Amino acid sequence: MENLSISIIIPVYNAERWLRQCLDSILNQSFENYELILVDDGSKDQSPIICDEYAEKYDKIIVIHKTNGGVSSTRNAGLDIAKGEWIAFIDADDYISEHYFDGVGECEQDLLIRGIFEESNDNVKDTTHLYNAIYKNANEVSKFIMLQVCCTMVLRGPCCKFYRRSLISNLRFRTDMKVGEDSYFVFRYLTRVNSIQVDCDAFYVIRVGDMPSENKYQSSVDYAIRSLNYLYDAYIDMADVHNLTSQGFITYLNYFKLICRYEWIKKPSKWYRDKQVEKFYHYVWRYLSFNQRMKYKVLNSISIFS
Repeated sequence: MENLSISIIIPVYNAERWLRQCLDSILNQSFENYELILVDDGSKDQSPIICDEYAEKYDKIIVIHKTNGGVSSTRNAGLDIAKGEWIAFIDADDYISEHYFDGVGECEQDLLIRGIFEESNDNVKDTTHLYNAIYKNANEVSKFIMLQVCCTMVLRGPCCKFYRRSLISNLRFRTDMKVGEDSYFVFRYLTRVNSIQVDCDAFYVIRVGDMPSENKYQSSVDYAIRSLNYLYDAYIDMADVHNLTSQGFITYLNYFKLICRYEWIKKPSKWYRDKQVEKFYHYVWRYLSFNQRMKYKVLNSISIFS
């Protein structure tokens, strides 16, 4: 019997609007050597019924129903039972193009990256060229990773990729992170990677909402700093393995500062006098502009009195 090649893990939560399109885009693939793991995270809509309906029709589909615990616990539940040589994550409101799984079984690298399109209000934009062109100019894995963390979104989430289950091993998504948990997982996996293949002949379509990410994921200062510290540790380890500079971490520092801005604007010391935040700025200091350095110094001094 042929060894199972791919385990596809889909976290499902109140996804009835898009779930059928997502599942049909997978089931219509010509490649068939896979299992499809649907993990229902306590949905309140018709999603559980749709999952069970598809499982009754297709032997390849496995359904897990669990109490609500968030997307990290949901993906972890899928990882715990996955049996494929490769792992692919697909979100329930996204879908894939034809031939998305073709050639995966023959891939000899540690990470396979597909193309990615963004769909918003029925308009589809190809963003693949951003990292495909960069990859053609980067002969080493380290250069590719460095360029991506600085310039694109491709390494910030688990989708549009195939991971070797043997390299994932006991790696799991952090259930105490609601923002940045995707990047944390990818960073940790990249510490185990020696080779990457980029193949954009097939692509993943991600739906982009109208609400800006920084508004959707608003958080407290304490939560932002704690999550950023997890990412800092993961980035440090990835940087050590691949000899990366700290420049790529600036994007994450700026983003987490942005999502908690409504709290620290009222009391700047919550951000600017925090010792963990000081550590983050020290790490990226050499790559900050003169204006960024001056702003931090001034607000750090002023916040003493706030």
